[in-house]
Amino acid sequence: MKTWKPSLAVVAAFVLGAAVAHVVAGGPSLTPATFEGKSAKEAAAAVLTVAEAQAGNGTWELIGVGRVYTCRRC
Repeated sequence: MKTWKPSLAVVAAFVLGAAVAHVVAGGPSLTPATFEGKSAKEAAAAVLTVAEAQAGNGTWELIGVGRVYTCRRC
């Protein structure tokens, strides 16, 4: 049976896609330094700032950021 060739193609496509996504993503990343040693409100604001930058112009991503922001204000 030659099932390893299609499996290899799927794995190669996944690895290539992940590599391209990693290179294209760029932008700020979330590290513990973003929120360590800050009050809860300051940490939440810092994390939301990174999330907004990572969302860019993505509609679904901005909806997710907005939902978190709305819940934070409750």
